[in-house]
Amino acid sequence: MATLRVITTDGTFSVSVAPSESVLEAARRVNLSAHAFIFLDGADHPVSMSYQPKEDETVNAYGLRNATMRVLDPRYAVVQPTSGNFAVDVITETTDRSGRILLQLTTADALAVAKASFFQVMNQYLGSNPKQEVQIALSAGGDSRVVAECAAAWREAQGTTFSAVITALGFENGPQHIEHATRIAESFQLPYEVFDEQTAASLLGYSADLRTMGESYRMEFPDDDVEIIGTHWLELVNREAAARRGRQAIIFGYNQEDVIADHLYNVLLARTLPHYPVRTVRDITYLAPLAFVPKRLLDSLDIENSLRNYRQRVESRSYTRGAIYHLAYHLTERFPLLASAFAGAGLIDGEGSPIERWLAVYRTALA
Repeated sequence: MATLRVITTDGTFSVSVAPSESVLEAARRVNLSAHAFIFLDGADHPVSMSYQPKEDETVNAYGLRNATMRVLDPRYAVVQPTSGNFAVDVITETTDRSGRILLQLTTADALAVAKASFFQVMNQYLGSNPKQEVQIALSAGGDSRVVAECAAAWREAQGTTFSAVITALGFENGPQHIEHATRIAESFQLPYEVFDEQTAASLLGYSADLRTMGESYRMEFPDDDVEIIGTHWLELVNREAAARRGRQAIIFGYNQEDVIADHLYNVLLARTLPHYPVRTVRDITYLAPLAFVPKRLLDSLDIENSLRNYRQRVESRSYTRGAIYHLAYHLTERFPLLASAFAGAGLIDGEGSPIERWLAVYRTALA
């Protein structure tokens, strides 16, 4: 069997290359990025990533930077529930970065994680003034069902008034979407207002309904995802409804990957929108209280609603959107602490970096 000899500042280790396997395939199989190395044969001649080494041949892979490969270690400690049935597991990381944990959760555990994220963000926004009315952009999906349950728990504890806005966006089964969303609102005693494809379009000043506009969008932008314009309409409808009702904040059911993807997209465009989970745009604040909760955990809490949404999804065609979401999922799985920082938890090392604190000593000495 051929060998990929990986040479890094962490040390040297060997990766077996299966018959008919390329250098690229062997690297990916063990969680290594081929772009992090230069590949050379025994005479230090370049080797293509597509090269399939011969039996007993060794290809040397030299790390291009001194980045530690230990961060890619796929090993983890499994933490099982003390009681109850398994519902979902997530990969997390100890705060001292000493190791990863595969955290197995029951439904009650998973809901507790979601509530902890919700309460943290609501405390950040409302602080000592929890009594104001907050609007919820409520859909028929599993994420929204969790938002509604968390809102009901917060309302009971803090007395905040929540009101839901339900919007049919034209690319789902509108009546069914409204029916399931209103059922969620009623289950958690949330007063609600409904906008179908026509009334939502009228609210935004469009002459055509959102379903007609959605079909036109598909035709004019065949390489884009209709969900992008749908999310835009959702925000516009909720913003207009909040302004008319005098509400200052809107909750959206954006999960951890949504918030990371939003952050990466804004960085890509060099935009300076305030970062979630609390984003104020002019006079309205957008809240993402599930910003620290992975999508798979949320969907495990309402599999029925989540599966219905999965089965209605259309093919994704946007390269940018697809690539950014793949990056977000890789972050949550491979670098959980970094994912939390991207989701709005702040720097991993706390307020300010150690380097800034170290330099401050020298600035003081020179002053």
